[in-house]
Amino acid sequence: MPYNRKKRLLLPPIVGLLTLVTPLIGSAQTIVDSRTRKNHCRGRSLEHLVVERVAPTWPPERGMRVKGDVIVKITIDDKGKLISARAICGHPLKADFAMMAVIKWKIRPEYVNGKARKVTGIVTVGFPAEEKG
Repeated sequence: MPYNRKKRLLLPPIVGLLTLVTPLIGSAQTIVDSRTRKNHCRGRSLEHLVVERVAPTWPPERGMRVKGDVIVKITIDDKGKLISARAICGHPLKADFAMMAVIKWKIRPEYVNGKARKVTGIVTVGFPAEEKG
């Protein structure tokens, strides 16, 4: 019985020590977070199905410094018609412009074993770089 009492008395200081040391180490928390979080910017690329692209209309103002492309998750039916489009990565100011551009794109259906099928994946919408001058 005295052994158990000592064990109970030692446990709270050890737990307290771990809670003080863990933020200093930081690795335990980041390992758990990296395994539980999903990278929503990844997915099956449907770039090969795009027949014709329409460039997005993006009116950048000078000094805005909004850079980068937008990744859009799309769903295409068996006839190549766009069912849904949603911006999943990229600057929020560019998301609407990217989706409006994707709606105007011509996309062919995907065939598997000679049959067209509904497919979901991602496409990247490129924006021209801001002109300096």
